[in-house]
Amino acid sequence: LERFQSRIKPFAGDIGILCHMRPRKRVYELVLAFYELWQQNDQFHLHIGGGEAGAFKEYYAALHTLVNQLQIQEKVTFYGPVEKPEAWYRNIDVFISNGYSEGLQVSLLEAIASGCYAFSHNWPGADELMPPETLYFTNSQLVEKLLAYSRLPATNKETAIHRLQQLLRAKCDVDETKRQIRQLIESVA
Repeated sequence: LERFQSRIKPFAGDIGILCHMRPRKRVYELVLAFYELWQQNDQFHLHIGGGEAGAFKEYYAALHTLVNQLQIQEKVTFYGPVEKPEAWYRNIDVFISNGYSEGLQVSLLEAIASGCYAFSHNWPGADELMPPETLYFTNSQLVEKLLAYSRLPATNKETAIHRLQQLLRAKCDVDETKRQIRQLIESVA
């Protein structure tokens, strides 16, 4: 939390994903969802951070081909590998975690800590970190949630972001975890 400082920017429709480009992260499906979203509201821009994964070079190429075929090149930005994610998140209003499985997705936590709102595909365990209103299964559910969020007044967006950050602090506070471990050890001793 010290590295990823919260900075809430005025909503501009910037949504993003940051990951290694491999099929498990479902970036291809996110581009398709973004295309649906863009057809309903063209204010959005998709930011894709992360480079190609060694064994999945064709996947990264397919993402670029898809964007070109859909003719949305001006609405999608590919960044390649992101060296300073704390700066990259400042360009994003809403972070998307679209993988079908995760351990603990660090970029999702970093994005929330940085002041981004977030939605997550409902991979097993996502509900342990994210509140129900931020979870989705289908592309159409994601599009509905993004449209609904975009229509919120600015104060409601800030409240929603602060709520996510409070959940993050409650679940990922290292000092609190250390205290609980110490308390557990002392109770056993």
